[in-house]
Amino acid sequence: METKVKVGKKLTIYIPKGIAEELNIKEGDILTLKAKDNEIILEVNNPVADSGFHSGL
Repeated sequence: METKVKVGKKLTIYIPKGIAEELNIKEGDILTLKAKDNEIILEVNNPVADSGFHSGL
């Protein structure tokens, strides 16, 4: 899926609902943002496995 988004106040962008659902992105998820050449790359991460957050351990 591809779509265009507009940059808002304070340089915010919103992930469209269809893309968020397709990638199973939920509020509070950790994403990695990379800039390469003339592209912005967002990678979905597993917050428990990748960032040291542990729930009830």
